[in-house]
Amino acid sequence: MDNTRRALLRSWLTKAASDLKSARVLGSVDDAPLDTAIYHCQQTAEKAVKAFLVSKELSPEKTHDIRRLTIEAAGHEPRFNEMMELAVSLTPYAWEFRYPDDLADTYPTREEFDEALQHAQAIFDFVLSCSRRRRARKNHRRRPPMRRGFGPMGGGREGAYEAKGRRPALREQPMPIRGEGRGVRAKA
Repeated sequence: MDNTRRALLRSWLTKAASDLKSARVLGSVDDAPLDTAIYHCQQTAEKAVKAFLVSKELSPEKTHDIRRLTIEAAGHEPRFNEMMELAVSLTPYAWEFRYPDDLADTYPTREEFDEALQHAQAIFDFVLSCSRRRRARKNHRRRPPMRRGFGPMGGGREGAYEAKGRRPALREQPMPIRGEGRGVRAKA
């Protein structure tokens, strides 16, 4: 993934996290505006799934239908099928309580909001786990194989130890024979 895609992925995840935080904050106050808070639950899930699609180098469709986005994501990660019920339940909150209704003054209940928040958190966490798993696999593949036998002496582990500073470098000069060096002069 190139840097532009990586930045776009980060932006989608940041927006999803921001929506999740907004939902929590709005839902926690007395006389909470649950209609707005539940909308942010829907937005969290939508943006999280779109982030996953961006990670697969796809351009997400401009839609609020999380079910449709989840179907597309399941084509790349079959475990998304486990999120389908949650996606279906959150999708209507993009418009259901967002606009005034001439026929009824409807607002979500506390129970509806709590359930929506749990569903949004589950989808967000799932997308993050997919991203972490992919990164872990990628990093695992990047690790160079262990090389042995390429030290300065042409064999053994010397090179590996020296490179890490664990053991002093081997001498380039041969060891003195007993009686030579160390203050004793050889007879000429």
